[in-house]
Amino acid sequence: MLTLVPGVAGGPVLGLPQGQDVLALAAAWFPRAAWERAPVTAAQAQRSARPMAGARFRGLAQDAAAQPGILRIGPDAVLSGPHHLEAPVSMSSGPRSATRLLDGYEVQHDSVLPPAHVMRWLTAAARHAGGVVVAPDRSAISTYDAAMVVDLTLWSAVALPLDALVRLVRPRLPGARVSTSAPDASHGMGALAAAPYELVARFEYDGDVRLRFARADGPVVLDSIGWRDHGPFAYAVRWEPPHPAELDAPHPTTSHLIARSRVAPVVARVVAALMPAVGGAVVDDGGFLVGPAELGVRVRGSER
Repeated sequence: MLTLVPGVAGGPVLGLPQGQDVLALAAAWFPRAAWERAPVTAAQAQRSARPMAGARFRGLAQDAAAQPGILRIGPDAVLSGPHHLEAPVSMSSGPRSATRLLDGYEVQHDSVLPPAHVMRWLTAAARHAGGVVVAPDRSAISTYDAAMVVDLTLWSAVALPLDALVRLVRPRLPGARVSTSAPDASHGMGALAAAPYELVARFEYDGDVRLRFARADGPVVLDSIGWRDHGPFAYAVRWEPPHPAELDAPHPTTSHLIARSRVAPVVARVVAALMPAVGGAVVDDGGFLVGPAELGVRVRGSER
């Protein structure tokens, strides 16, 4: 058990739902992330324990405990874990919280505080997984709900013309209008292929959903998959709620939660509608890959 003693400083701690692949989360931001020492579960340790010697101990084995691993994420930073961590976890239905047993990973770094990039990753990983981040001085525990993550970007090697994109997504975005148009053919096909454009759909009570096409530099996580599986063209689908300050609020209003529950499947359905035409890879707003199974859950609007 990782005991968090108030007032006793240590490294910041990332708490993840049990079974979450922390290496995959780390590699999304830190391409060279790797286990220096892989963690050993209690069951694995018990299987490898040597039988006790002597006739009276025949058939018995020593009790074996789980051992945390060391995951290097940078030249001067590692994660130690998993450790058992009891912490509050946000509930998507409102400000209620529940205490849950999590896998805790403590950041160990050469300096007093880890670099800002590491701290940003901790927050992004906790948002993606629905976990927690414990402050270095143990003064606060920030809890996150995975349902907070709504925005998705489809990275593809195919650049759809504006009219083709409109035909594909307008059934999922009723009333969508063109906000930024691509140039006409007089600018040449090269300009048409790379010129940005945007569609906007307004929902009376839920805010706007914007789909912007542009050529852009991809996030680090795309380096972890084959270049044939993505491309330089981003189809970014973003939600702008009526009150943007509530996007990252720890306890948003009921109206925001209802709007989010209605809009999140819309965002996923737009991306799912594009994929048969352009292929590619889906990345959420935290820079993590969203696989077909997770996208399907988002499309259905189920709890994640």
